[in-house]
Amino acid sequence: MRYLDCRDIHGASVEEIMEELSERRAEYGIGDDDLFSVSVRDAAQPHSMYDAKAPGGSRKSKVIVSIFFWRDQPA
Repeated sequence: MRYLDCRDIHGASVEEIMEELSERRAEYGIGDDDLFSVSVRDAAQPHSMYDAKAPGGSRKSKVIVSIFFWRDQPA
């Protein structure tokens, strides 16, 4: 049996989030054929994110990307 899982990732742009996902897919437990759906929305309540280059070391998220994927083990 496979399990459906979802991760909401806050970020400054969709491109930035998808690039990070591509680089860190193994950490999220997402295999090559496991990605099911991707949804994007504005961050209605922005989160503070660490950013070494930003003044004060943080910035606010602008978008949330929800990534739905299959996994073999329960979360």
